[in-house]
Formats: sequence, structure tokens, C-alpha cells
Amino acid sequence: MGLDNDNTTNQQQLTRRLARIDQLNRQFRTNTTSASLIHPDRFDFPELLVGITCSRIGSRPERIMQVTENLGLAMRKAEAMRARILIGKKTAIAPWAAAASELWNIPLEWIEDYSNRSTQKARALSFDSQETAPNKQSTTFPSSFKRFDKWVAESTREATVPDTDQAVIWIPDVLYVPWMRKGGKIETAVLARQRLDPDFKVVTFPSVVTRQKRRTPSPRWVIPSVLASNQWLIHCTRAPQDRWPSETESNYRREILQDPKRALSRHPIDSLARIVAQGQLTAQASVSCRRYPVVCFSARSLDSLLRTRCYRPHLRRWDYEPFGVALSKDFAESIGIQPVIYTDSTNQNGYQLFDRYRLHPKGRTYDWSAEKEWRSPVSVKLRKVPNSDIRIFAEDSKQSRLILQQCPWPVEFLARSDSKSTISDHQRPL
Repeated sequence: MGLDNDNTTNQQQLTRRLARIDQLNRQFRTNTTSASLIHPDRFDFPELLVGITCSRIGSRPERIMQVTENLGLAMRKAEAMRARILIGKKTAIAPWAAAASELWNIPLEWIEDYSNRSTQKARALSFDSQETAPNKQSTTFPSSFKRFDKWVAESTREATVPDTDQAVIWIPDVLYVPWMRKGGKIETAVLARQRLDPDFKVVTFPSVVTRQKRRTPSPRWVIPSVLASNQWLIHCTRAPQDRWPSETESNYRREILQDPKRALSRHPIDSLARIVAQGQLTAQASVSCRRYPVVCFSARSLDSLLRTRCYRPHLRRWDYEPFGVALSKDFAESIGIQPVIYTDSTNQNGYQLFDRYRLHPKGRTYDWSAEKEWRSPVSVKLRKVPNSDIRIFAEDSKQSRLILQQCPWPVEFLARSDSKSTISDHQRPL
């Protein structure tokens, strides 16, 4: 009797899913000139279809931890229900959900990105699956829902074809939303479907990330006398935007999915600890030198860099941090580190190929030559540097002293001149 009930439930679930696809096909046919539609036979299977969508994640470590924790819960639920996952290409959750699907070995269905708002037309809507579906004639089912175009009108201001996220919200039997911005596009579309389809099950998670406080002015640091001179080239470390230098995208996502709290271990002190552990400064293509992997230094004094540093809102970070590596200029020049050539033109034809990694536009709104940048075209092996020609520096804290206690090179700790404040913006919990 229980098996018969399960079969009946599965058949009802499948019928309703194919009816929704039929509605989506009709809406797609009405608003575009394309005849390529979703083929119902690709979704004619008894397993539960679980959609996953998400608001824009951003780069905040706390948000990434929240999303990956909730995504892991969704995957474990899908695994227990022997479900298939549906995600949209080029959506916010797509790279994370694809990595999670591979990690948990859950069948994955893709919906292509087919919207094109600039021309108000749509490309062909198609699906790719990890499994090959039989090629049989599609069948349309009469809809038991209200008109789909009403849902489109409620869930998007443009009232044309639904975008990929909205299609992912409309098609599956169950929906998981690891993070949903209040009042955003995802919430609007989810609430609209819930009104039109009261039986629709959607699982959302409360936000645990509070709004960032107003940023306080940069503190001041007392620079040790050994670093006060201009004999050094300074390399300040920063928290990575996502993955570490030389870390692959797949390894980065797998690591965070396996332990979401690792997203919090990507602060400037963690970058410095990684440099010390690896014994090198890794050359990478950066914002300042996109075409050539380089290691960047500044010939300005450490005091000058930290005293005049500023916060870059578009990058969500300070341009300089009180953590890093200092190399003596004499040693740096001996291993091929050279000053940047600041130019008034982007034309590089007048320069030798081996010098082009040094070129940087002088700038119009900001004079970049004031940075006094030097570059190395290869990774810098710190283990080959004599102790007299290298200093590791870090803001003084229990955390810094604990992390750097086994550092093989001389370490200088920078005390904050504001004695009332002992914890900085970039320190993380131990």
C-alpha cells in the first residue's frame, strides 16, 4: 500500500512538473521568435527535481560561509531524497552548486542562460544533463495553474521572457535558496510563485550576516626603526578576493564546501602566514598588471604607505595593510627586481618584450608614479634571501605573534599608536 502511494505521489509530481514546463514553453513561444523550447522528455523521470538559486553572493567571507553551509545542507537533503539538482548557468549560485553536485555525487541538470535584456529577445532555451535522456516526442499537459504570464508580470518589471533564475524557480518540485536578499529579484520571483502555487515547497535560510558598520578612519602604527629607512622595498599582503595565488577555482570551492569556516581564514595575516609557509612571493596577474604575472613592491617607506593608505570601496579593501615582506633594495636589484616604467601612452611598441611587464600608465585622475612601484617578473624565493636583507612585518597582536612564532626570518611587529584600540579591522577570531 505504501509503495502504491509513493508511485501515485511521484506521478502527480511528474504531471505537475511537465505542466509547468508546458506553461513556460507557451510563454517562451509568445515572447520570442525562437522555436527552441524546453523538451518535456528531458524531465520525464520519477526522481524529485530540486532547484537551487541564490541572490548575488559577493566577496564577504561571512556571506560565502553562510551560502556554502546552507548549500551543503541542501545537498545532503537532495542526497537523502535521491533527487536531481537543477541550476541555471551564469547564475550567482551556479559555480558553487556545480562544485557541490560533484562533491556529493548528485545528478545535475543545467538550464542555459537564455535571456538578453539589451535586445529584449531570447536565445534558445535548452538543457544539458549529466545523463543522456531518450529522444522521444514531447507531450504537452493541460495546466492546472493560473496563467504563467501573470507570474512573469509579477516577478519581473520587464514583463518579457523570464530570466534563468525565474525559470529555475518555476520548473522544479522543490526549491532551496541558500541566501536571498530582502526585496531582491529572487525573493520577488519566489513569493510570486508561492502565491500562484500554494503547494510549492521552498526552503530559505535566515541571513546571519549583519550590515557592515561605518568604517572608522585608518589607525596609525609605530614603525620599528629598522624599517623606518628607505633602504627597503615593501610588499604588503592583502586578503584574497576569493582564491589564493596559484590555487585553482575547483580546489578553492571544494575546500570551502568541505569546511565553510575556512572562508573566514582569508585575511591579510593568513596571506602572510601562507607566504611564510611556502617560502615565496608568488607572481600573479594583478589589477595593476593584468597581462604579465608579477610580484609588486613599493620603494616608498612603510610609514608613508600606511599613513596615506585609503579604502577602495569597489574592491572592499584597503590598498595597503600592516602585514607583509620587506626586501633590501640592493638584494632586490641583484635578483632582477626593477622599477616600473610609467608612461603616458598604452602603446608598448617602443619597448622591448622583456621590459613590458614593467610598463604602467601614469594615469590622469591619479598619478600612479607616486607609488614608486617595482616588479619582479617571477616568483621571489624567500629561502634564498639572507636574513640581513629581509624583514617580515605584521601588526602586533596575540594572533600575529602566535601565527609567526616559527617564522625563519626576522619579524618586526607594528604597534598601534592608539593604545585604546587593540583589535583591528582585519584580525579574525583565533
